[in-house]
Amino acid sequence: MNMNLEFLTVCQAVNLSLEHGNNDGSCFAYAMLGSVAGLHFGNFQAGVRFGQLGYDLIEHRDCGASRP
Repeated sequence: MNMNLEFLTVCQAVNLSLEHGNNDGSCFAYAMLGSVAGLHFGNFQAGVRFGQLGYDLIEHRDCGASRP
């Protein structure tokens, strides 16, 4: 898969969540943005924070579809 397309898709998913509110898919989108920020741009602090945001959404919103 083209990495630029993957990054663009993740950013678009986060942008839609910010504009229209969070849903079950937002948890995954924030966690993926954390991965992109940390691993590909070297901003590990932002990566951890976005990963934590995705995790917190699962815990506090009870996103049952996203739970393992």
